[in-house]
Amino acid sequence: MKGDTELLGSNETPGGRSGAEDRAALWRAEDRTGRCHYTFTVPAPAEAGCPQTGGGPEVEGLKARLSLLEVLVARLSGAGDAAAAGGAARSGLQEALDRTTGERNLLRGEKERLEQELEGLQRRVEEMRREAELQRSRPCPPQTPAVPPGPPPPDRAAGGERHTRTPHTDPHLHTYIYRNIYTYIYIYIYMCSSYSQFKDNCALFLFQCTITTHK
Repeated sequence: MKGDTELLGSNETPGGRSGAEDRAALWRAEDRTGRCHYTFTVPAPAEAGCPQTGGGPEVEGLKARLSLLEVLVARLSGAGDAAAAGGAARSGLQEALDRTTGERNLLRGEKERLEQELEGLQRRVEEMRREAELQRSRPCPPQTPAVPPGPPPPDRAAGGERHTRTPHTDPHLHTYIYRNIYTYIYIYIYMCSSYSQFKDNCALFLFQCTITTHK
């Protein structure tokens, strides 16, 4: 491996001894392909050699140290992942900020355009109101009739003499009056219920008709 980096220093054993034999170390390095590797060594606290069968407190101590090393490795890996996640989050936030800024600029432009249209409409309304007031203040012009008046009806014949026909000089008027009188008398006779009432009313009716005819 290349680029070895020692991450964990020496630790003292519970018996108070310290030295190379009690030193636990953790290295992090990249291989030829660029992949990161973690390597650690843990010395035995009491044994000079490695026993064939393990057991007792020594094994428990080794397990504790291995657990500690695993926690450290997990923290280091998590820190790298967190940094990568933080970078991705910052990139996403920057993109969202840029998009929001662009939308805000578009909304501002749309707002300005609508304000200009509103001002134009207000000016048109004011002009129309003034025009209406001016039209109301002007007097109405004289109107010409749609149909021109025709000539007056002639009151003279072709010979120039005036002919006026009155009811008294019309020869057909007396015939019309007498015919209506006889019709009224017939209806009245039919409607009367007694002969005495017929005589009195008939005489009065004939008298009134005679007076009307000779007027």
